[in-house]
Amino acid sequence: LIFYCFDAKDFIMTPISITNLVYSREDKTAIDCNVVFQELASRFPDGMPYTASVDDVEEHTRKIYSDAIAGVYGPIADWVPPSLEELSALARAQRDSRLVELDSIVMNPLRYASFSEEYKTALATYRQALLDVPEQDGFPYTFILPEFPQPWIYN
Repeated sequence: LIFYCFDAKDFIMTPISITNLVYSREDKTAIDCNVVFQELASRFPDGMPYTASVDDVEEHTRKIYSDAIAGVYGPIADWVPPSLEELSALARAQRDSRLVELDSIVMNPLRYASFSEEYKTALATYRQALLDVPEQDGFPYTFILPEFPQPWIYN
């Protein structure tokens, strides 16, 4: 994955083609699409995923949005709310990233050995709370991720 950073006042991108438009928010203030930019066409000839919104800081993005609303690029597909499976996957991904972070701490034997027993218990409780997130009432529509236990509280 490559990220490009540009100073907006020095670089305005020019779209060559814009396709596959779909509202990405229920309130229709953002549109996901595929854009081929003239300045990036040699690196991304098939275009790149792009989100244009009504309140974006970039002038060219607001222009893409207003042109899309005006029908310049064809019809815009309606926003489709994420399915239960998609919401579950997103929620679990958030939870799983915290489990990976925790594993990097507790799987280091030298570091783990230096923790107080109280802190080790707090980490185990935190891990179980993370594992229990999918069991919360309302999951995946609403859920609370537990707070990471801070070592200075326990040492």
